[in-house]
Amino acid sequence: MYSRASVTQSMKQQEHIMKTIGCHHERGVALIQTILILALLLAMVMGISLTAISELGVSNTYATQTIAFQAAEAGLNHAASLVKNYTGGDFSSLLARRGSTFNTNYLLGNNPFTNAAYFTSGATLIPDEDANRGYQLRDGVTGAVVNDAYYRVSLIDDEPSTSTTLPKVPNFNPGVTYQESTGASPNNANTDQNNKVVIYSTGTYNNASVTLEGWIAFLPYPAMISNKPITISGNAQLLGAYGGVHSNESLDISGSPYIAQTATATGTVNTSGGGWQIDGFHGGLQPRIALPSFITNAPLTSGGPVTSPRIPDFIVQRADVLLIDPSFANGAHENDSNGSDNGGGNAVTQRLKKLADQLNVPYVQLATALDSNITSNKVQQTTEAAVQITRPAPTTTVPNPIGTATRIATVSDTGWSYGSSSWSVPPSGGSSIDGYTFYVIGQDNYDLSDPEDSSANGGNVTISGNLGGSTRTVSILTTGSIVLTGNSKFTANIRDLSTPELPPFVTVDVMLLAVQDVKIRGDVDAALEFNGIVYAGEQFDLSGNGSFNGQVMSYGNDDTTGSPVSANIETGSFTLSLNNGNSYGNLKLISWRQIKR
Repeated sequence: MYSRASVTQSMKQQEHIMKTIGCHHERGVALIQTILILALLLAMVMGISLTAISELGVSNTYATQTIAFQAAEAGLNHAASLVKNYTGGDFSSLLARRGSTFNTNYLLGNNPFTNAAYFTSGATLIPDEDANRGYQLRDGVTGAVVNDAYYRVSLIDDEPSTSTTLPKVPNFNPGVTYQESTGASPNNANTDQNNKVVIYSTGTYNNASVTLEGWIAFLPYPAMISNKPITISGNAQLLGAYGGVHSNESLDISGSPYIAQTATATGTVNTSGGGWQIDGFHGGLQPRIALPSFITNAPLTSGGPVTSPRIPDFIVQRADVLLIDPSFANGAHENDSNGSDNGGGNAVTQRLKKLADQLNVPYVQLATALDSNITSNKVQQTTEAAVQITRPAPTTTVPNPIGTATRIATVSDTGWSYGSSSWSVPPSGGSSIDGYTFYVIGQDNYDLSDPEDSSANGGNVTISGNLGGSTRTVSILTTGSIVLTGNSKFTANIRDLSTPELPPFVTVDVMLLAVQDVKIRGDVDAALEFNGIVYAGEQFDLSGNGSFNGQVMSYGNDDTTGSPVSANIETGSFTLSLNNGNSYGNLKLISWRQIKR
């Protein structure tokens, strides 16, 4: 029989044993849990390590691809810059510069950017420094080469991929109406017909390669441009592929005009009324458009003072007939323009000398042509005068030949007459002006210290009627303003004018160019086949029921007292259209994409 004490002792021993067993069990579970946690942590560490290694590889690949992309982008921009600085005739002649590098593969060879003789002085070319990889990438700031980074460029015409000729643009199927396959030389990879070419630039770095395709084209600026505010109102219309408007200040639109393309301004665009319609983007705060300096006040000599606004020499030298206001040269010295015998000290002599220099004709010849009495040593020119200018065709060695000035005895033989301080063409004289470029010259009345209070210049033109009803091929340059009314029809005589304002091979057609204003009112109907330029040094006014196919620009010089226009406007039912042709614009990279090979 057990005593109470022994039973109690036994129970305590069993309790101790159970606690000991439980403790050992808990320790086993904890050990297992610890091992599992360690395994999980190990897996996580391994996963993180693998991810880091993978991301490092991806990062290295991305960095390599990025540098290859940057090399390709540099090549695309480098080639586009060289296209702008090409001094040849057109895109077709640029394609011909590929020479021995021509390849039917659109990505290989076809590099015309290797001969400095065909590009403006100082241009950096793109020779193949590595036979397989092309030209080595340079740092844009220091010019130092980037190790192992290259780009290779290839220039081709924009032949669609359906063409039977090579090379052609892959995956480009614009349809049967595309100009490159329906023009005078369809399926000719060496002939451009639409002022568009395609550049391929392949950039490489280490084992990465990226190819970009870029389209370069000449795009005309909008049909109407000015450095000063423009107002469009009434039922005026801007039509055509480039039938837009831009002001480098502000644009006001009211009434019910229709604008087929964009309406923009560097300042604000203000609209009022509910009848207007603009099919393209319209808004302010847009970049300026740099107008050509077809009216300039640049110094006549390097480092000299600025001058009154004038037409640049390279334009006035296209004139073959001068129409000169009465008394413009009256009192100038007959044969001494340089100082002795009161030659250079005579203000009229100085005026005539400046004109002779601009025209690049001998002073004595011009003075003699204007003198009605050559027996004295001073020019006597009390009435209007006409002078024929002839000059040899330019050559490579003589790009600016000296002209010859000859008096036209009877002014009316030119088709023009002078009266009421302005030159005009009577209907009977319409056929006589065909095929000529006239430079209408009068006294310069600009006060450079206060241009707005200056009097209007001489050398003004006023034409009305229909000039016999036929389209007249003529260009008119004036030192003053041009006012056209009625329903005369014109097309430009100045064709393919090269200008330093544009890439070397881009040319323009010029019909009307006035140092001051251009005003076209009534039923004037410029021939619809004309695509060119009307340019005012001050302002333009287009109104009435006229229509015009071309480009109208105003440089926006200060309005002078007495000139016929005080603000840029298009109103009434006037229609201005611009679709293509030799107008002012910009050669630019219009689109690009990365392609797969």
